[in-house]
Amino acid sequence: MRHVLKWVLLAALLLLLASIPLAKQFSNGSMEGSITDERGSIQGAIVQADNVKGGTALRAVSSASGHYSLEKIRPGRYSVWVLEMSHDPVCVQNFSIERGQSLHKDFHMNETDPETIRNCETYSGGGYGIHN
Repeated sequence: MRHVLKWVLLAALLLLLASIPLAKQFSNGSMEGSITDERGSIQGAIVQADNVKGGTALRAVSSASGHYSLEKIRPGRYSVWVLEMSHDPVCVQNFSIERGQSLHKDFHMNETDPETIRNCETYSGGGYGIHN
């Protein structure tokens, strides 16, 4: 009987250890959606989620269909920036990502006046960046 109990406890321990990676999978959240303007999908837009308390910055780039996906977002409060050179930036500040949450958020961008883009390129040396 002792021998059987020993094997049952060992099997239970192994099952518990095997479930840890599965539990970690649900400890983070994710965010996905589409980036569009008046003409349709925007390819190449940078989506950055910054943890409000600092430390974490996650980035994604929108696909040809305008889709983006941020995975493995730690639970917390975030601000999200969407940047694309020919469009005005979009920012959503101070929203929460909960443990295991899958958030869907679409962004609509407005085209920037071409003169503003030329002035920005002259000032910044030809580009812009995202800074943490």
